Amino acid sequence: MRNISFLLLLLTMLTQSFNLHPLRRSFCKNLRHLSPTSNNEPPKTKGPGPTLLKPTPSNLSACLAHLTTGNLLALPTETVYGLASTLSPPSSSKIFKLKNRPHTSPLIVHVYDYETSLPYIDASESILKIHKILTDEFWPGPLTIILPSSERVPSTINANTNTVALRSPSNTLTREGILKHVTVCMPSANKFGHVSPTTSSHVMSEFENDDIWILDGDESEDTGNVGIESTVVKVVRGNLVEVLRPGKVTGGEVGECLREGGVEGVEVRGYVRREVVVLGEDEESNGSPGQSLKHYSPNIPCYIYTPSTPLPPLPTTIIISLTPEKTTCLLNIVLGQTAEESSSNLYKALREAERVEGAKEIYIQDVPGVESFDGLRDRIYRAAEGRYAK
Repeated sequence: MRNISFLLLLLTMLTQSFNLHPLRRSFCKNLRHLSPTSNNEPPKTKGPGPTLLKPTPSNLSACLAHLTTGNLLALPTETVYGLASTLSPPSSSKIFKLKNRPHTSPLIVHVYDYETSLPYIDASESILKIHKILTDEFWPGPLTIILPSSERVPSTINANTNTVALRSPSNTLTREGILKHVTVCMPSANKFGHVSPTTSSHVMSEFENDDIWILDGDESEDTGNVGIESTVVKVVRGNLVEVLRPGKVTGGEVGECLREGGVEGVEVRGYVRREVVVLGEDEESNGSPGQSLKHYSPNIPCYIYTPSTPLPPLPTTIIISLTPEKTTCLLNIVLGQTAEESSSNLYKALREAERVEGAKEIYIQDVPGVESFDGLRDRIYRAAEGRYAK
């Protein structure tokens, strides 16, 4: 009898020890999967960390309530995951704080459609005509349009530029579950300057110690399928549009759309790279997101190499290329040969590369000098901070 009592006592002690073991706790405290509850609220847990929400009807209702009461919410889109807030300055200020984002970098306002974009615009009829033609063709989708803003856009969002950047994403979950009910401002859901996230796990690792909610859209075909941020165009006047950030939608496609839409004599100025070095809050406001020289960057040094560059053995280097390389390296990640495929894989590759044990640097192949690759080329250049392999 004494032996049985002793065994029961020992079993109880082992069970308590397991539950309190620090490794066991580290697996549990930073990630919480939210199950539907009767009051649409997540279970209360101790300690910081992200909450991952599956896209159930009750969780979507909980997300909407969470967002509209002043909290941040990570949302899937066809480009990258975004970090959303309402347009109120107290809410949007949380984005800048969590991302360590300079207030000189404006936020993109995400709307449901053309009609819901109009209250945020104060522009001439000729500019509104261009806006309508572009939205009819490219919305919902990866095109952001910069226009003169109305007083409804807080200066904290447009960085005192008197303009507003507007986009309507095509991801069904975010559109129908959130944007149909509320307009948000939303940059990418990562620390400023780091590689943008295209999966919910990227967001979780980025904010592993922060108490934010993430709407899980990974099972949707329209989550991260574009893979890089939207094209940004600015409507300067009724016959002039400038491409400020390249993306999937090209300047040529914008010009063709406007000419077919009846805009006579329209000029679409192609993308000219701008390199902003972030020095502090006193610098001049950027006209568009994505202008910093160091942007989309991994946590280890990254360099661009040209396909004609002979590569020596690189035993501590990750090579990211469009097609397989023959040289010896730690790992060769192949993006794919087309602009569409390689763009959709870029950020996944960079995030994988920075986590490889023993990796000291990344070599990433330059891409063809054609317009369809402009968006990818821009992201690669900024990920490498403009540095080329010697």
